[in-house]
Amino acid sequence: MSSFGKFPTPRAKPRSTPEDPEEAMSYRPGPPAQESPEACAEKMAELEALFTGFASKYDLESLRAITGFATDEERRASPRAEALVDIGPIIQLIKFLEGQHAVPREAYQHFKRRHTVLTQTVIGTLQDSPEGVGLIVIHRRVNEDGRIED
Repeated sequence: MSSFGKFPTPRAKPRSTPEDPEEAMSYRPGPPAQESPEACAEKMAELEALFTGFASKYDLESLRAITGFATDEERRASPRAEALVDIGPIIQLIKFLEGQHAVPREAYQHFKRRHTVLTQTVIGTLQDSPEGVGLIVIHRRVNEDGRIED
């Protein structure tokens, strides 16, 4: 695959592992540090605001309508490129809330479903076009249950 389809994506900081190779082979990161219920409530409110802001800034159907790019410049100028940057903080907050005991399961599942819809719409999958020119974008639709439809 060419470097044409490489999108800069937010990356989590790599977790540190033990230096000793023997110890590293059996290394298992511990559970995430638990935040206070107040801190989790703030993060959930922040996440809700990010979802609301994203929905007011982008039309998901318009993003789904983007099905390919003829050139790298076209890809970078696409609203999809900006949406990829804007989805980063949402992904980070979802990861933060995932292991927090103070977050009600129903609330987390609600956020996770919304996150799945956005990531499938914005990120999708890039493949080389069959003609060998440019890239095609494959979007998967997600139903209200958070399940991917084919």
